[in-house]
Amino acid sequence: MYIDSKLLFFRTLTPVHIGAGRGTKEHVDLPIQRDEFDFPTIWSSSLKGGFRGSYTRLTARTKNSDDEKMMEVVFGPSPERGYEFSSSINFLDARLLFIPVRSLRKIWTYVTSPHLINYLITYLIGLNRESYVDKILKLLNETKIPTVSRKDLFVKNNSLVLNEIEVKGCTVNQELTNIFKQVLPKEIVDNLSRRGIVLVDDDLVFELVRRSLVIQFRIRIKHEVKVVESGSLWSEEYIPQGTIFVSGIICKPHMNVNGHVEVSGKEVLDWFKNKLSSFNYTIWLGGKETIGKGLLKVYLHD
Repeated sequence: MYIDSKLLFFRTLTPVHIGAGRGTKEHVDLPIQRDEFDFPTIWSSSLKGGFRGSYTRLTARTKNSDDEKMMEVVFGPSPERGYEFSSSINFLDARLLFIPVRSLRKIWTYVTSPHLINYLITYLIGLNRESYVDKILKLLNETKIPTVSRKDLFVKNNSLVLNEIEVKGCTVNQELTNIFKQVLPKEIVDNLSRRGIVLVDDDLVFELVRRSLVIQFRIRIKHEVKVVESGSLWSEEYIPQGTIFVSGIICKPHMNVNGHVEVSGKEVLDWFKNKLSSFNYTIWLGGKETIGKGLLKVYLHD
């Protein structure tokens, strides 16, 4: 069976709220989705639902019968016909790779850690791109942490301040950016190069990520008197603008009832890419779309 796959990267263009439902955390009423290690994530079910919704709206506008057929092939039939066949595209969970942090120099920079980079390594291996893995592992094994890609982030004496936390004893390693040139889309690499990368240990990155997340308080007012309705104050959590996630898609052939290939994995991937270009490679995910939240840039990469 011939299967096609691509790495999928996301860069948030506006703050994003991919909700996890009513929260149990004390600090926020409506939290974002988190993975098993409590890092921000976008579960594959949310990705698939977001793409399916956008593609459905596009297909409804074009009224193209071929596109309507491909919608079912790619994303699967409606729930009442779900027993007939499964979708030909598989989405991987979008895992956090880089997140913007406030910096006392240059306003902000990107931070990552060995744990976050291991999300990328896992997908490189899973999607048969092992040739890049050894170079990344070598960098992690040979680099003294913390390290930065740009020395102009230093405040003094090889220290920097990130999200109001002083990080001391940093080294400079320009390979930190170069190592990702073969793996990440050029636009993302250029952005990382401009803003800089700070590689910190896994203990520190957890606190830096927590401090980078945005919590916005919302109210509902009585319009006739312009006062807050009773009980109508709540808080929402957002992933900040500029955050970078790594994911992937796997495209499988669509078989007919006789087991013959009707649509190849490559055709599935080509159709998906073609329609994505109709959105200029941007997509809305999560809630609060009408107030400008949830816009992401999508990158398909080999």
